[in-house]
Amino acid sequence: MARRSGLAVQPRSRLTATVANGEKIACPGVIRRAPVTVDGDTFHIDLYVMPLPEYDLVLGTQWMATLGKIVWDFATHTMSFRRLGRDITWTSVASHCAPELCATAASGAPLLDALLASFNDVFADPTGLPPRQARDHSIVLKPGTSPVTIRPYLYTAAHKDELERQCATMIQQGIVRHNDSAFSSPVILVMKADGSWRFCVDYHALNALMVTDAFPIPVVDELLDELHGAKFFTKLNLRSGYHQVQMRTDDNHKTAFRTHDGLYEFLGMSFV
Repeated sequence: MARRSGLAVQPRSRLTATVANGEKIACPGVIRRAPVTVDGDTFHIDLYVMPLPEYDLVLGTQWMATLGKIVWDFATHTMSFRRLGRDITWTSVASHCAPELCATAASGAPLLDALLASFNDVFADPTGLPPRQARDHSIVLKPGTSPVTIRPYLYTAAHKDELERQCATMIQQGIVRHNDSAFSSPVILVMKADGSWRFCVDYHALNALMVTDAFPIPVVDELLDELHGAKFFTKLNLRSGYHQVQMRTDDNHKTAFRTHDGLYEFLGMSFV
């Protein structure tokens, strides 16, 4: 539209504008005192050139402030103000096209498909274990502690099927493996809000015999003080919050859990 108008555009390479959704977009130039005619009245307005799909011209509050006192009547869809000693009233015009709502989550949406394809390694279901870190998770037991062995709970037939399915999935992903450890903790299935089952291992007995780490818990007020002066923030949303830290090899057998189908052990920390 700026090119079609034939008006001179003054380059402004560093100019940006914040639009209605909060996004900042570049304004490559400004058209000074562009003549804009509305209902027979001509106004000279500074127009900022920017890419706005579906809109040729937007008259914002910066220009409206020059009109003085404005009276809006949303019952009659009118806007009234006084200019050059006379009253002016503008009436809304019916839109020539119906608004269109497009959800990017819709099946087959080109934008969503392209986004998922570009970051397929991020959105793919996680498999395998994370890389070794400087410090893997360890389970240090108190001196003289005997292996923890707790008999499994009683499961219904439906729960047995679910346990077999989830164990098979974790084996395929490389998260657990069969073992013959002297340790054994029971498994609990907890129903989630969506009706599916969360696989949980009851490590209460094992935790009671562990040597706890005396790591200081951060104070919220001190954490907030660390943000003083910060301008940019990022958010990390993990595809999966589980199995992000590997177990120390010597402690894998201590994570053993038993189901009706056998004994398994975790290769990564079960909940991190």
